[in-house]
Amino acid sequence: MKHSQSISVIRYDHFKEAEMTILKLAQQECVQQDLHDLETKGSVSRHSKLADLKPFVKDSLLQVGGRLAQSPVSEGIKHPVILPSNHHITSLIIRDIHLRTGHSGREHV
Repeated sequence: MKHSQSISVIRYDHFKEAEMTILKLAQQECVQQDLHDLETKGSVSRHSKLADLKPFVKDSLLQVGGRLAQSPVSEGIKHPVILPSNHHITSLIIRDIHLRTGHSGREHV
């Protein structure tokens, strides 16, 4: 009796899509008003905790704006995604980086 097995291949782009979805959900839970203000008014309220970061929305994700826009570094370094400090996803990301960098301190994470 022969068993047929199907093998599913998970590609890198599947992981990136899942990551983007998770980050969007975390932002929607915690900074929904800022996202709404950016999409409708083009800026966050001056009373927002994020106002000093000059945030903008790219690919439906809230990212840091500011002076680094002209620097010759990668987009991920110039405009990091804004993560809610008290969200479980943020804790998981920090823990993962901490482990992958050999338990390095805050300045490296």
